[in-house]
Amino acid sequence: MKGGGDEAAIREANETFYRALSVKDLSIMESVWAHEPGVRCIHPGWDLLEGWEMVRESWSLIFRNPSGCS
Repeated sequence: MKGGGDEAAIREANETFYRALSVKDLSIMESVWAHEPGVRCIHPGWDLLEGWEMVRESWSLIFRNPSGCS
């Protein structure tokens, strides 16, 4: 990785992701994801999700019912 700027940006995105997760805030989670068709996500026990709309909906579902959804 080149330069401290890249590392700082990665750390900030990581901290923002975990803050969104801990407070179950979809708007914060949206800020760390690219909103593109090529976005992919795999939650433990879930199938591959492709595209921002599917990924966003998965986080919305998780935040509404964190005890288990698939």
